[in-house]
Amino acid sequence: MSRPNAHYYAGTATTTNADGADDTAMVEIKTVYGTVQAYPANRIADHFALIAGTKTLTRNTLLNILAMGCTLIEIDRYGHPSVNHTTNKTFPVAIR
Repeated sequence: MSRPNAHYYAGTATTTNADGADDTAMVEIKTVYGTVQAYPANRIADHFALIAGTKTLTRNTLLNILAMGCTLIEIDRYGHPSVNHTTNKTFPVAIR
């Protein structure tokens, strides 16, 4: 199953910065063997994980994404946005 992409989901509003570039990172929160992890769910989030050198996004990386002024949206397993972390900066506490 391919990961959902924010650009193709009609209900997702994407934001752009002054240069016209998309700055919305989408993550899917999953529990794997009792560990809560944030998986990148679009191209922007994939790039952050690549820069961090990880397959999942750590709590530190998520906070850095917000500090850079990007919008961080948590999606459910069906690809629908559930929480916008730009205004609600609470992540599941267990994300490492």
